[in-house]
Amino acid sequence: MGSIGPAEIFVVLIVALVVLGPNRLPDAARSVGKAMAELRRMTSGVQAEMRDAFSEALPTYPSQPPAPAGGTESAHTPPSSPERAEITVVREPDPPTSA
Repeated sequence: MGSIGPAEIFVVLIVALVVLGPNRLPDAARSVGKAMAELRRMTSGVQAEMRDAFSEALPTYPSQPPAPAGGTESAHTPPSSPERAEITVVREPDPPTSA
């Protein structure tokens, strides 16, 4: 489905001229123009409200830290940083079981 072409607009104008007559056609065109302007005003207002509502509702996330310059770390290992602490897990031996 395409948009309305010049031929379709011409047919609509001829039908409007026949139905309304030359005396009422300017008033009808003025009314249609006012209705179109009001519709555009309303839709732009709704779009602006939706844009504002969604921009307030979306959380902002911090950006990803830049990749290290050396490039030695693979994509599967997280980059090391001074804030990370190394954790060592020590397991205590199990107590002897009495039989």
